[in-house]
Amino acid sequence: MARLGTCGAVILAAFGLAACQSSGGVSGPMTESEQCWWVHTCFDVAKTADQRAAKIVLDYKGSYEPFAVQVRTSVSGMDGTWLENETFFLQEPRRIPILDVKAGTTGSWDWRWSFSHHPGVEPAVHDDSVLYRLPYRDGETYEVIQGYGGNTSHTGDNFYSIDWAMPVGTAVLAARDGIVVSARGESNRKGRGWDNHVIIRHGDGTYAWYLHLQQNGVTVQPGQSVAAGSLIGYSGDTGFSSRAHLHFQVSALSAAPDKFYASFPTRFWTADGEVAQLRKGGRYKGISLPGG
Repeated sequence: MARLGTCGAVILAAFGLAACQSSGGVSGPMTESEQCWWVHTCFDVAKTADQRAAKIVLDYKGSYEPFAVQVRTSVSGMDGTWLENETFFLQEPRRIPILDVKAGTTGSWDWRWSFSHHPGVEPAVHDDSVLYRLPYRDGETYEVIQGYGGNTSHTGDNFYSIDWAMPVGTAVLAARDGIVVSARGESNRKGRGWDNHVIIRHGDGTYAWYLHLQQNGVTVQPGQSVAAGSLIGYSGDTGFSSRAHLHFQVSALSAAPDKFYASFPTRFWTADGEVAQLRKGGRYKGISLPGG
């Protein structure tokens, strides 16, 4: 998940955007940088200091689970080549040229690009009969600090997301049975793309995301089967995070033509029984699923 701002500054998770607009021809040498999101989705970005020439290559590092990577560009007043709107389904390492442009000697010019990525190769429909357990130990209680539609970051495709305030080092449990498809635990950095995380695929083809985990706080690996209530890691404050917390969402690629992926509402089992929607400000006590 990543977004690039004006000429490459990271500004927003889940998408990327870079733009420059001015006049005049290319000047100065290009400088190169590698920008990665969640280890496997990287971009080699080269550009001149005045942004009048740019070259971007998707450098996919390989992953256990196939990922869909959607790339969009918009270019005007420049010469070169670029992909306008493409989606790639990637698993093995691969390099793909995205954009290679130069401004002319006269006139205005503009270039923009964005990307989004999500595990999977086809849309999935959430099984709404499933009951999730709270992703922390029985008897523990944590406050929801951002719920569905929270204006800090739970918008658009990530609408049905939940954040719990949680001290660094709190045990994080799987909320539902599944298979680990992505796990990262080495990061100690803040900022978009630097989250330690675990992603788990469910039997209905949806994916649960557990984000901002502690450095060296991931206890599972891709390919591992986990049951609801299994320890998968420890909470932290890595990545795009303003305080220690756990971010959770369930999502899948979307069949809708205007959406890349979609998140889904989830019902939770708590010490007070079933809750259809966890609310901001609510405090919920963990308990095992009925029969678990």
